[in-house]
Amino acid sequence: MNTNHQTIQRLVLVILVLLLVSLACSVPGLETSEPESEDAIHTKVAQTLAVLEGEEEEVQEITQQVETVLPSPTFTPEPTEIPTPPDIAYQGICFSFDESWIGAVSMEQVEGMLDPESPWNSPDHIRFLFGDYPLSDTFHEPQIRVFSVEAFRSVNDSVGDRLDDLRATIDSQPADPEVYVAHFFNAMQYFAAQEAYVDFQNGSGVRYISQYGQAAVPIGYPEMFYTFQGLTDDNAYYISVVMPVSHPSLPDTGTVTMDQAFFDTWETYIDTTAAQLDGQPPESFVPSLLELDALVETLHLDANCALGGSP
Repeated sequence: MNTNHQTIQRLVLVILVLLLVSLACSVPGLETSEPESEDAIHTKVAQTLAVLEGEEEEVQEITQQVETVLPSPTFTPEPTEIPTPPDIAYQGICFSFDESWIGAVSMEQVEGMLDPESPWNSPDHIRFLFGDYPLSDTFHEPQIRVFSVEAFRSVNDSVGDRLDDLRATIDSQPADPEVYVAHFFNAMQYFAAQEAYVDFQNGSGVRYISQYGQAAVPIGYPEMFYTFQGLTDDNAYYISVVMPVSHPSLPDTGTVTMDQAFFDTWETYIDTTAAQLDGQPPESFVPSLLELDALVETLHLDANCALGGSP
């Protein structure tokens, strides 16, 4: 290392001498009283070149050492992420789904119900239906409905109030939310279990499992369902997802004896069953609640959603 260092010092010294000679010959006011002749300068240059030739092998060795320590830099361009188009893009509503457990999706424009005497009025809206669903012959069709909040308020004050409650729940996120299917079933909600807050691409809401009915009946397949009740961030659209689910811990409802004792203890039965379902892992339901959550998370309501894609 000392020899290499000395060689570099000598090279630097030679370069400095050449610079001083050049300056002395060309810069006014720096000429010597007896400037060197051109032959003398040529001689010094020749001597310098001889020194450089004599050190050529050492210079090459130093260069190789430097190149070994400091290899030539390489640049790897960062990959450009190309958005994945959604599986479904219809009327500004986009989402994706896992074809390994759910089949084709159809969509339709649903005409609203506008009856001045009815409490069940609803506006025109869009509905997506899922085919080849893991459960068949269910009471509810697997579906996603999308409503305009403003349009719903204009035809049904009661639903408007429920949407206000849903907004407050989403914003405050209580640990034990009191939630309902805001657009109403003509029935009573028996229970809510497995509540969780889920965000989608431009909104959020609450998911849970439930069952509705008009009489005391057993809980489970074919009437129990997963639902997501959500709103877009700008509060312009209300999203209602209803997907039938079952759980292996529940007996086949057809085998439940519906005698007087069942009816007498039905409320206790509901509370006990809801608590039992609350204690189950979300992935143990059929289909998995986590898979259904993943579907909801891809929702994107925007006129240009098909261009940007969704995760």
